Amino acid sequence: MKTTPRAPAREIFGWAMFDFANSSYTTVIVTVVFSVIFPRLIVGDGPDYKLGNLLWSVALSVSYALVVLTAPVLGAIIDFRAAKKRFLFGSYLLTVAATALLYFVSPGQVLLGVVLVVISAIVFAMGWAVRQFLQGKRPTLDSISNSTGSRRSGDTLQPACD
Repeated sequence: MKTTPRAPAREIFGWAMFDFANSSYTTVIVTVVFSVIFPRLIVGDGPDYKLGNLLWSVALSVSYALVVLTAPVLGAIIDFRAAKKRFLFGSYLLTVAATALLYFVSPGQVLLGVVLVVISAIVFAMGWAVRQFLQGKRPTLDSISNSTGSRRSGDTLQPACD
């Protein structure tokens, strides 16, 4: 059985915090907070909010379509320039900036809201793709499992209670 060397605790902690922050963006901003604020307050076409929900869906669809179209080219450029970590850092700075700017979108500023959502979703998804490229250099599930008192069994994580 081949053993993989354990990643340093600092690296495991760093990737865990990075994944926690990523989960927060998709859970809090995309799914819970702004998906409610945008149709109800920014667009404000109550009581059924059809236009607001449509525009929210279109904004996310456009952003992901742009990612699908541009990711292969951008990935090739990043690979060629060996700039994965710099791009990852830059993409998350842009994600934070675009997301923070959503605070300043007032009721009726629909276009600004759509543009900021599209930008944040694009740079987040591009950063996520680069993170996947770096996956070979990040801690393995086994090393994280060992640090959390769990062990890997097949494709599931189970408590290490033998």
